[in-house]
Order: sequence, then C-alpha cells, then structure tokens
Amino acid sequence: MPIEKMCPISIDQFIEKRFFDVDVYIQLTAEKFVLFGRAGSGLDPENLEKYKQKNVQYFFIRASDFGKLADRAITIAGMVIGQKNVVASAKIAALENACISMFAEIKMVGFNESALGHAGLVAIATMNLVASYPQLSEMVEKLISNSMRDERHALMVSGMASMIGVAMGWTRTATLERLALGGMLHDLGKLHLPRDIAEKNIAEMNHDEKIIYKSHCEFGRDALSKMRAIPDDVRLMVYEHHELADGGGFPRGIKDLFISPYGRVLSLANTFTELVLGFGDTLKKNHVNRAFEVLESHHTAKFNKDCLKALKTVIGREWKKDVA
Repeated sequence: MPIEKMCPISIDQFIEKRFFDVDVYIQLTAEKFVLFGRAGSGLDPENLEKYKQKNVQYFFIRASDFGKLADRAITIAGMVIGQKNVVASAKIAALENACISMFAEIKMVGFNESALGHAGLVAIATMNLVASYPQLSEMVEKLISNSMRDERHALMVSGMASMIGVAMGWTRTATLERLALGGMLHDLGKLHLPRDIAEKNIAEMNHDEKIIYKSHCEFGRDALSKMRAIPDDVRLMVYEHHELADGGGFPRGIKDLFISPYGRVLSLANTFTELVLGFGDTLKKNHVNRAFEVLESHHTAKFNKDCLKALKTVIGREWKKDVA
C-alpha cells in the first residue's frame, strides 16, 4: 500500500474502544505496513498496552478512513448530548472526541466538503450542549484537563460565541449555528503557517513572524471561500476574528462599527478563551472570573460594548448559579 495513503493516529485513541472502527495497520518499514485489526473486529485494551510498552505510539489508517472515524464520533456525540439522563462530563467528553476526529480529518486529508460537513455538525453539537447545560466552568475544566490545545481552544470559542449570541438576544437557530461554526473554524488558516510560528505566542514573535502569523486570517477566509455551502457572514467572521473595536486589530485594522456583527462576537469569544486558557493547564474554580476581570480592567476599549455586556451576563449567570 503506498505510504502517501497512510496516516498516523495515536494509539491512545483506541485504548477505551471495544472494537476497531476502521482497518488499522502497524508500520514495519518506511514503505511497508501490516494489518493489525480489521474494521469491526474486537479490541483488547491489554494488548494495546503491551504495544505502548514497546514504544509503539501510533497506528496507521487509510487517509480516506478519517471521514469514517469522524462520522462515528459525531454521531455518538449527537446522541449523547441529546440524552437528558447523561451527566455533563460524559457529554463534554463525547463532544471533545468528535472535535478531535474532525480536526484530524482536516489535518490529514485537507479541508474538503466532507470536513466542512463534519465541522458544521460538531458546531451544532456544541451549540446544543451549551443550550442544555450552560455552566461554563465545568466545560472549561474538562477541556483544559483533557483536550489537545487546538481542539479545546476551538470548542471553547465556538461555545463562547454561541453563549454571547444568546445573551445578545440572537435566538434564531441559523444565527447561533453560524456563530458556532465560525468559532469552530476561526483558526483554520493556521494550518497554512509554519508550525514554529503557529505554535508561538504572538508577543514572542519578531516583526517578520508577526506578518506571517497575521496572514492566517486570509488563509482561513480563502479556504472557506472554496466551499459553496459556507455563508458569506461565516467567511467574514473568520477573516475578522482578530479585529478590535479600537482599530488596533488585524488584518485590516478596522474599528468597531466597520466590523461585522458576527466578527465582533467572535473577536471577544476568541480573546476571552485565550485569557481563560492562559492561566495554565491546571484549572482553578475562579479562572473564568479572573479572565473577565483582566478583560474588564485592561481591554474593554478593544471590544464592542454590547458584546461585553452580553459576556458579563453570561459570566454573571454562571457564577450566580455556582453560589446558589
């Protein structure tokens, strides 16, 4: 089997499964793979642990099978989130797994119609989770503890954009779905950046690195422009997610009234998420509150006043419930 059609997938993703979703291979040499387990066959966790002890960190699957993994993970997430008797932590775990599968498909296969469809379904699942269980701190705690960086950031921005939209009185399902989808895909353009720049804090970049980094807004918009099913306002909000009300953002440096309504929400959701996650991988109960205090003390001029008011409503509702 040609090597270009095989893609690595962490062995950890199989530890808790009972069977293989797709055909799974082990790499023997650079050009040779051997079948380890067929789709539908049973899976022995103890056997997987033995392979991990032998320093086998990855299995390999066909690139075309990433879509199947995403299909299954998203279907399960939708079912779990829709059940009233399932605890919030289990719903968040299912959503997290769906998000990981969706991003794996994009990174390994590319952003195509299949990936777009999956991203839309994960965004809807995120929106439904927020609607059914709006306590932000538990969602944040779970994502910080277990998710990979890109996935937890995307999920939080998607969820925050949805919550801010609801607090602003935007109740149409189509509107909230667009906010959630834009939040899920806002950093899509980073896939086109050199890894060392994509993973670096912008405050640590030199002038040339910042120019390259800021191009991810255009890359994201252009990637979405190839998809006919993407509404124009979603493409625009992805392009504008680093614009600021005081004109100090990028890529165009436009001020508040010139930023699209969705772009204003996404800019705030993105920055607030970065503040929450910036306190480290060990979450404390007050991280959400601390993030808002930093925002309120140092950054209020950078964001639309109505969006800030909506965020304050979201945080106020959350912490009042915790106190009660």
